[in-house]
Amino acid sequence: MSSPVVPAFPGTAPWNAGVFGGPGSTVGSDIIYPALRLIRVIRPGHGPQSEILTEALACLNALLDAWNTERLTIPCVLGRTFQVVSGQQSYTIGPTGQWLLEERPQRIEGASLIRNQSGGSPIEIPLKILILDEWQAIPVKAIQSPAPQSLYYDPSLNLGNGTVYVYPVPTEANDIVLHLWNQLKQFESLSDQFVLPQGYLKALQYSLAVELAPRYENSVLSPLVIDTAVKSKAQIKSMNVVPLPLRCDEALVARRGGFDWRTGR
Repeated sequence: MSSPVVPAFPGTAPWNAGVFGGPGSTVGSDIIYPALRLIRVIRPGHGPQSEILTEALACLNALLDAWNTERLTIPCVLGRTFQVVSGQQSYTIGPTGQWLLEERPQRIEGASLIRNQSGGSPIEIPLKILILDEWQAIPVKAIQSPAPQSLYYDPSLNLGNGTVYVYPVPTEANDIVLHLWNQLKQFESLSDQFVLPQGYLKALQYSLAVELAPRYENSVLSPLVIDTAVKSKAQIKSMNVVPLPLRCDEALVARRGGFDWRTGR
């Protein structure tokens, strides 16, 4: 009498378009399903148990959360406009802040004040972004001026928001433009549809596979998957590098006024 056949992929079920949303359209079908296939947790045309899907979605969101702390995995920096109020120095910024955003900013890359808006020729004045030591070194923070010259951002969570301090305290109401990291959004369900910049889909599939593999005893993580995860993430980082202008410190040149490396003068 022959022994019963043991399934090669226990706990799997036929593809369920109602769960994954159909090929090529959702988080489940485009990111999680390929990641699980890469580590051989499921076979072609089949889906995993619901607990595995739940864990994979949570792992994907944790991965995105970690990428949001890396400047070179941030797709771009966007300018967002807010208003400073006369006599007010601090402003909460985030999902429930005075300056509303979907997410608390991870970091402010740059800022500028917009003046003379009613005159027809607005003037954009760059603001200096202070670090903590510079902010603490200001002895009298309540000094007032029509136009702030700098700001300090405290990312500490305050009911889910950060806090922006402007200095000096404005005596006029003007717009302020903050250049913020455009963070990667997290997913609420397997059926969420999404739009990603070029290169991110492959990087997420392979990186998620590497993250998931240690969680399952029957997974197989090949060196090729690890290598592809590293290289695909490096590719998106290379796209997001911002070149810095090349200059020579005036203290290093023979005459005052600077040195132009392009002309040799």
